[in-house]
Amino acid sequence: MQIKLVTQPFAALETDALVSYVFEESDPVQGRIAGIDKAAAGLLLKLAKSGELTGKMLEFTLVHAPVGLKAARLLLVWGGEARAME
Repeated sequence: MQIKLVTQPFAALETDALVSYVFEESDPVQGRIAGIDKAAAGLLLKLAKSGELTGKMLEFTLVHAPVGLKAARLLLVWGGEARAME
C-alpha cells in the first residue's frame, strides 16, 4: 500500500481511494467536503438528505466510482461532533 499526501483539486486526483473526514452536523456537507460534493455533482448532499450520511463517530461511507471524481472510490470517515475535536 502506498499513501501520498498531495495538494491539488479533489476532482483531479487519480487514485484508488480519496479519503476525507466528515463531522456530525445538521448539514454535514460543508467545508472541505463541500468541495468534494461540488465536484461530485451534489452526490454527498443527496446522500445526506436521504439520511445515509449520519456523521456518527467512527462510521464509514464508501462510494464506488463517484461521478465527477477521478478517484475509483470515495471513503468518508465520520468524526462525530466537530466540537469534540477542538
